[in-house]
Parts: sequence; structure tokens; C-alpha cells
Amino acid sequence: MFYKPTSFHILENENTENLITWNYPSISDELKTVLIKTCFSNGVEPCGLFYFKRLGRQWIHIKQFIVNNDKAAAVIVVSQCFQPKLYETLCDLFAAQYSRSRSGADLVKLYLQIYTKNGIYNNDDYISLNNFTSKTNLKGIIKSLGLETILIYNALLLKKRILIYHPSVEDLQQVSTYSLIGTTNKNLLHHRNIFDVFVDLESQSITLTDKAKDDFQMSTLHKEIAHFLVQLSESDVSEQDLIAAVARKTSDLFKYLKSFCDNKEEGVKVTSIETKLSNKKLGKFLINLAMTENILVI
Repeated sequence: MFYKPTSFHILENENTENLITWNYPSISDELKTVLIKTCFSNGVEPCGLFYFKRLGRQWIHIKQFIVNNDKAAAVIVVSQCFQPKLYETLCDLFAAQYSRSRSGADLVKLYLQIYTKNGIYNNDDYISLNNFTSKTNLKGIIKSLGLETILIYNALLLKKRILIYHPSVEDLQQVSTYSLIGTTNKNLLHHRNIFDVFVDLESQSITLTDKAKDDFQMSTLHKEIAHFLVQLSESDVSEQDLIAAVARKTSDLFKYLKSFCDNKEEGVKVTSIETKLSNKKLGKFLINLAMTENILVI
């Protein structure tokens, strides 16, 4: 997918002066100026702070921390897509590694381990699929909502606002994560300004706001994925295998989107999708997806 960072950097603060001490693979003069001006702009007190900002077509993710209880530092991860939670985790990994070794070379090793070997899980610092599958009930959700599950899948891809209702807090906690909002107040259904998708687990139904409906026109691709999800939920696969299968399907979807790139450095052009696809619903979805991933070229 498009989640691979374009670069990462280490900045250290000495006597209120910011110094870039490590870059991989390189850093532009513009980015260097922005980082020196941005990091520790309120002093070195707010260490442990994570924040992000946009620079042109790139997102800059910054994590400030203390090295060995004596020096303020910041790790910066630059990417072309908006995935703050994912890059916050990556910043945490880099910060922990740098605090231990003070070596930029070790960060490169960690980076290569994560992005060339699908992750290394021998240490609690690393992200493991098992950490998530033990807390999820994806199979049950798909069984409950059936083919309409594709609406949630589509909403997550397009980064829509999802509000989940269930009268039981315990049941709600099984499905509500950082990317979703859970509530036991069903009256929020009437507050259409705070969500795009309303999932009622009690009645096993999904409601779209009028404003969002245009982005949820189902193409043949959506229908194929919907049946794929339902078939998975009805099979004997484990929760972990189901999540892995959905991840592979999503990866294939992003590869398909990437196939419309005439120039990988430029991103996906609207004209490329429109001229190569006769299915208007699918074309509109791919354009929205490319826009969400910040790789769309108008």
C-alpha cells in the first residue's frame, strides 16, 4: 500500500538550538527549515508530544522525546498519505530505538526490518497482528451485518466518520477502536452533522447520511468484496486468518489503484482513471480513494 514513509529524520535540541543529526535517505532545504522552525517551538517541556502537519503534498509526523533523561530530541517521519495513528506508532518505535542506541544506523535497520520483512515481532516494541486479533470480533460483525459490511469497509477506506451504536458498553467495546466512535445513545442518529455512517449493532443496520450517500455508490468491485467478506465469516477460518485475508484483499485493491499511475512519482491522474474505466461508479470510488490517500493528480 502507500503507507511506506518517504523519509525519516532525527533532530536534537541543544541549548534551545535545533540541529538535524540524521536523515534517511535525505532531506530537502525546505523540509530542514520547517523542522528547525517547528520542533520544540514551545520549548523542550512538552516532550512525549506527537503532532503532524502538512507540507505541500507530504505529511510530516513529529514525536518529541527525552534521550537518556538529559537531551531533548524529535523523530520525524515523512509520508505521502494521511495515517496519523500508523505513523505515531512508527515514531514511537523509532524514538524507543534511538533512546537505546543513539544510532541513526539502527533506525535504518529497524525501518528495513519493518518494510522489507512485513515486520519483526520478536520484541514488544514491534507491532504484532496477534495484539489486535485477540481484541477483535470481525467475524461476528460480518455475520451480523452481512453484505452491508461493505459500507463500513468503504467508509474506512475513504476515512469517513463512523458512529457505532449499541445499548451495551461491553458489546460496543469489542468493535469500537480508535478509528471509530462508539455510543450507547441512540438519539445521536438524529445528529447527522457528526457522522457519515451510523452502525446500529442492536438492529443490525447501517444508515448513511444524505451527504455521504454519493460516495457509497456500489460498483461490481464493492459487490465482489462484500460477498468475499460474507463467505469468510461463514467459513471455519480463525479471526487472525480472516483479518489477514481482508488485509491481502485491501492490499490488492491498492495495487489495482496504483496500476493507474502513469508516473509513480506523480501519483494517479483523474484522466487516467476516467479513460481506462467505463464503469463510472468504480471510477468515482478509485478517484475518491486516491484523493483520500493524497496521491490524486487533478
